[in-house]
Amino acid sequence: MNKKYACQISNAVKTISLILLVFTVSIVKGQVVYNGGASNVYNLSSNWTGGSVPGTSAWAQYGSSGSINTQLIVMTNANNNGTNNQAVGAIEATSARGIVLQIGASNSNGILTLNGATVNGTSNVVLSNSSSFLLSFPTSSPSLRISIPGTTNRNFVTAGGSSSTLIGSTISMIDTITSSAPFTFLGGGTWNGTTGNAGGLWKFTGGGQNFSGGVTVGKSDGTQSGVFELDAKNTLLNTTGNNITVNPNSELYLNAAGGTFNTSNINLTLNGNGNPVTLTTPGGALVTKTTTNYTWLGNITLASDATITTIGTSTFTDSGNIVGSGALIKSGSSTFGKLLLAGDANNWSGGTQVGVGGITVAPVSSISTAALSFTGLTTNTNTNVTFNNAAQTISS
Repeated sequence: MNKKYACQISNAVKTISLILLVFTVSIVKGQVVYNGGASNVYNLSSNWTGGSVPGTSAWAQYGSSGSINTQLIVMTNANNNGTNNQAVGAIEATSARGIVLQIGASNSNGILTLNGATVNGTSNVVLSNSSSFLLSFPTSSPSLRISIPGTTNRNFVTAGGSSSTLIGSTISMIDTITSSAPFTFLGGGTWNGTTGNAGGLWKFTGGGQNFSGGVTVGKSDGTQSGVFELDAKNTLLNTTGNNITVNPNSELYLNAAGGTFNTSNINLTLNGNGNPVTLTTPGGALVTKTTTNYTWLGNITLASDATITTIGTSTFTDSGNIVGSGALIKSGSSTFGKLLLAGDANNWSGGTQVGVGGITVAPVSSISTAALSFTGLTTNTNTNVTFNNAAQTISS
């Protein structure tokens, strides 16, 4: 064959191969839409548009197709990330989905690896829910262990609510997450302290989590706000660095049975006043379940003025120390709700405002030496600060 033509044919084959390679990679990494109807088997190729199960970097999207809520990942020796380990970039339930999406496994040894993907323009997403129904990982089918590898921040995303009082979309977790990556919850809220809509909800309904990179709720500028809910006192892995930051207009909601959160190595940073979503009315950066008493063992940093809200007759005890430049604002739904300060080295500099309910200062503890004000005196006769043999100097 003429060398000139042989060279041209070789180059053409290389070009075609490159095109096929690029096309193949785009399919593996791109959006793959579920169309499985009444089938509940995740790793069945005919259940996906294009005839391929989502790859390890793909974005698995659940929209209007499908009439069954549980997606069962069949765990075998032939899963795409090793024995009994199925990997995908991200899983999304869109606003078009009209039924709960539950992700489970065919056996309790199964691992779902979430590698992160760009979903609707947001990078490093692992789970996203824009529907009016739960995206959940229950134990009923049976449970998965979830692995999120790497140390790059991973995003959990929901849509916001339709008003300032209605919670948005919800992601509910009970299965154990193992990860050293930091997590950010982007709740979709637009509440700015005066107007806008509430954010979505990311909640953990079970304990024993194994992630250690910490959680940030909302963005630092107050956008993408949401509610991060803990339904078990032992949810968080009590290790240094596994800190929680609640940004302005977002909330940490404690909804567990009463008792002690084992958080002695976890620093909680609070900002702002939360939002008026009905779930946690009247809102706050930290809100307790109604008529339930909690003890928080870790330190709290007031990075800006921040509200701690006790609903009903709840008492929230902070055994750690409160520091930072912000003001501590005590709020609540009842004049009998209480904030108990038990740390022996409190040192926040922004002063103290008591709106609803009271603050009790333990004998070894103290409040800020900056200004103390009672903003609820005109309407709440039980607004108070009680010093239990604690000597205290307060500026005017």
